[in-house]
Amino acid sequence: MSALDRREVRVGWRDEDAARIAFINDQGGNRGNNPPARPVIGPGVAAVADEIRRGQARVLVRAMRGEDAAGELEALGALVEESVRQAIREVAPPNAPSTIARKGFDGPLRGADPDRIWEHLEHWTEDPLEGLRR
Repeated sequence: MSALDRREVRVGWRDEDAARIAFINDQGGNRGNNPPARPVIGPGVAAVADEIRRGQARVLVRAMRGEDAAGELEALGALVEESVRQAIREVAPPNAPSTIARKGFDGPLRGADPDRIWEHLEHWTEDPLEGLRR
């Protein structure tokens, strides 16, 4: 179970530019209310919290049996990633008329090209201590 003890499931943006844009939109801009806060990670996780707990229990049971739980961890990551994508689809408030005119469509958190937040959202598992051990 020791190797599993260190594995973490992550959902987010490893691409630095996409992560910066997602963070600004999550928190809201520093120019008054521009852009307004449009959080998606928190709501995405909250929407599947019960499924996450059940998945964590399955991971623990497999680990205690000495079985490989990588598939369960992968499934948890995919579940949360899809839930965050759903939160992006449903995010409010809508774009301002000036933003719609510039982008050509009303899609908060969605870019025309490239659509960095959408395209770079991903899930992965990692050992946060990997590379630090001798």
